[in-house]
Amino acid sequence: MKRIGILSASALLLCACGGDKVISENDTSRPADLVTFEATLPVKLAWSAQLNVDTRRRGFGLVPVEYEGQIFTSEFNGRVACYDAARGTFRWDVKLDARLSSGAGAGNGLVVVGSEDGELFALDTKNGSVKWRTPLSSEILAAPQVTSDKVIASIGDGKVVALDARTGQRIWVSSNSVPALSLRGGGRPVVVGERVIVGFASGHLAAFSLHNGKRLWETAVAVSRGRSEIERLIDIDSTPRIFENMVYTVTYQGQVAALTLESGQIVWSREASSYVDIAIDEGQVYFSDNSGELWALDRASGATLWRQDKLHGRATTAPALLGDYVAVGDFQGYIHWMTRADGRFVARIRMDDADRRAVVSGKVSVDEETPIFSVPGGIRLAPWVSDQKLYVRDENGVLAAFRTGS
Repeated sequence: MKRIGILSASALLLCACGGDKVISENDTSRPADLVTFEATLPVKLAWSAQLNVDTRRRGFGLVPVEYEGQIFTSEFNGRVACYDAARGTFRWDVKLDARLSSGAGAGNGLVVVGSEDGELFALDTKNGSVKWRTPLSSEILAAPQVTSDKVIASIGDGKVVALDARTGQRIWVSSNSVPALSLRGGGRPVVVGERVIVGFASGHLAAFSLHNGKRLWETAVAVSRGRSEIERLIDIDSTPRIFENMVYTVTYQGQVAALTLESGQIVWSREASSYVDIAIDEGQVYFSDNSGELWALDRASGATLWRQDKLHGRATTAPALLGDYVAVGDFQGYIHWMTRADGRFVARIRMDDADRRAVVSGKVSVDEETPIFSVPGGIRLAPWVSDQKLYVRDENGVLAAFRTGS
C-alpha cells in the first residue's frame, strides 16, 4: 500500500464549491485575500510556549492532547512532553528512541503515542516513564484511544488493535482491506459505550465490539470513482463525531454523512471532500472542505445553513467551537473567528505575538538553539477547546492558548 502526503494530493485535487455541492476539480486559484470587517469579539493571548521540535521536520498530524489539566505533545524526533494547560508551564519531557508518527492519546493515567516503525509506547502521565512498548504490524498515524482498561489503535495497514492498558498485550485485532493508494493520515478511533467507531481509507465506516473486536456493522460512506488512483481516493481521515445516537463523518472526494450509531444506516449524505475533522453542536455540522471554505450544515438534514467562501484557498484547519463562535487556523498563521449562527467574521488574530512571547523552560533539555522566527508559523493542526480557551499549535512549534471576551 502506498501513502501520499495530503498536501500533495490536495495540490492535485482541490475542492471547489458550487451551489449546495462540494465537488473536486483542479483549482490553481490563489488564496483569497483577507477581507476587512468590524471586529466585535475580543481575543487575547493567555500564554504561549516554545515546544522542543526540529522545525525542519514538521510532523503531520501530531496533534497535542489535553487530559486532566495537562497538555501532552509528541514530536517526530521522539520527544513527548507535558505542559500545564492553565499556564503553559513545562512539567516534564522524555526522548523515546523512535520517530513518532501519531499524536498522543491520553486516559487512565497513560499517554500513548505511535511510531513510524509500528511501535506503540505507553507513558505514565505523572513523569513520562515508559510503562510498556508493543510492536504492531504497521505505521501508526492516528492518535490512539485510551479507555479504562484498553488502548485502541488504528494502524496504517487497516488493522484495528485493542491492547491491555496495564500490560500492552493484545486483546483483539480486526483486519480490514485498504486501497493500493491512500492519503497519509487517519482519523482517531472513537469509543462510545461498548462500541469502537473507525473510518478507513476505503471510504468505509465501521463499528466494532469494544469487548472482543467483533464487527457490528460496516457502511460504505463513499464509493470510489474516476480513472486514476488519485481520482479514486476516498479516505476517511477525519475522526468520527458522535452526537446523541448519530455518527457524523466526511470523506476525501466523497460524502459528508450522518449514520445511526446502532446500525450504521445512512440517514443523510451529500457530496463533500475533506480530510480534516468535523465539529458538531446541537443543530449544526461544521467542516472545512479541501478548498479551505467553511461549511455549516443542518445536523438533522444535511442542508446548507451557511458557507464562508472568503477562506477559499487558505488551507484552513478543522473547526473548533467556543461559546457562540467557530474558529479555524490557516496556512499564514491566522486564526479566524466566525459566528456559529451565520458564519460572519468577528475576529482575526495572527500567531505573531504568540511566537514572539513563546519561551522554552530551562528545565527542558533543548537539542539545538531555540529558533528565532521572522514570520509566524502556519497552522495545520486542528485547534481544540478546553476550559474556555482555544489552544493552537503552529509550524514553528509554538503552542498558544487564547481567551475571548473583555
